Amino acid sequence: MEVTMSQLIDDAARNTIAAEQKYKGKRFRLMGLVKGVARGAGDEPFVDITDATGTVTIIAKLLPSELNNAAALVRDRIVTVECVGVELRFEVDLLNCRVVKESDGIEMPMHPPQWVASGKFTDDYQDYNDAANIVRRDNIATIWGLRDFRTPIAPGGEYQTFSIASKMEFDCSKPGGNFNAVYFAHYSENMGKGKIVNDLSGHGKWTAIDGDPAVLASEKLACGEAHK
Repeated sequence: MEVTMSQLIDDAARNTIAAEQKYKGKRFRLMGLVKGVARGAGDEPFVDITDATGTVTIIAKLLPSELNNAAALVRDRIVTVECVGVELRFEVDLLNCRVVKESDGIEMPMHPPQWVASGKFTDDYQDYNDAANIVRRDNIATIWGLRDFRTPIAPGGEYQTFSIASKMEFDCSKPGGNFNAVYFAHYSENMGKGKIVNDLSGHGKWTAIDGDPAVLASEKLACGEAHK
């Protein structure tokens, strides 16, 4: 299951014993930003994981077999760990962890998504945009979109996809012009939930929007006032 940092912090704040019982023996994944990597008192590797604000830190205690993966982690890069159990004596410690994935320079969403419906629900799917993770730097705005399918699709017949999240960049100085599809993630459940069954980088090129209503809706939300 997927767990957010805020979920763990909230669980620990309410009742540490209940939280430990909740996650005991449970396998879960958590994504965050690498703050530091070191060895513990027993020589086991661990990684400090923080949120986008840098104010919350969780310690992921890695398995001894993860030493090489720990050595490859880079500060300020997004990492996903898979762990089994938590310990909440003095801080939030994730137990029996392994590194699942470090993004190749891709900034993943750091806040729970706020999906806003875009356009009408068709017979096959509904498009959404994430209003909670919009990033604007100068004229470039980045937003996550989601296509949620009424019935799953199976690209290449290899895996079932219930929803596809996409990270897009827009040049707000040129409304309706070009966009860059940076990253795609195929999910095993609706609304970007469940496991990522496949992910891939986009074409890396700025491509003409060409009047695509779904992409135009993403651009409008991403650019905000600059779009007017």
